[in-house]
Amino acid sequence: MAAIRVPLLLLALLAFAAGCARSDAWDPGQARLLAGWCEDVARGRQRDADELQIPDPPPGFTAAAAWAAGDRLADGSRRPPAHLRTRAARWPALARALADGRVVTVPGSGLVAPRPGLTPAVRAAAEDLADAENLDRRSIDAVVSRLAGATAAGFPPAAAAQRDAQDAAAGGRPWR
Repeated sequence: MAAIRVPLLLLALLAFAAGCARSDAWDPGQARLLAGWCEDVARGRQRDADELQIPDPPPGFTAAAAWAAGDRLADGSRRPPAHLRTRAARWPALARALADGRVVTVPGSGLVAPRPGLTPAVRAAAEDLADAENLDRRSIDAVVSRLAGATAAGFPPAAAAQRDAQDAAAGGRPWR
């Protein structure tokens, strides 16, 4: 009888410990907050870094948010990271290319591509634009993932959803 009690006691303790363990993963709202903030800045919209201050942030969120907020300049303003700045500078051209159909969205990925069927000259320019944009989008995901670790697994899908929505709002149509 005593031999049965010890394994049962150990199983009960393990079950209790598993139930009490705190998940360090970002909840979907936290991933959406940072993704939406980054995507707004990448489209030239002014955002306040204080919006990224959340109570009891999960591991890695503070580091990723500090990166996204950028450097504080002597005048108190902030300078976004290079990937967000270059995307903001590129956004007017990308928005025009999305609206006129030279560039299309790749649904679910948050990426863009030249529309099939373009003339070679137009296609080359659309490829350059889409390639540069996709490189920066992937780089942002990689930096956030590196800074936050496995706890930020929800960031890339949240960023892809934000990108898809904002690209569609600019007139982007899905690749067919």
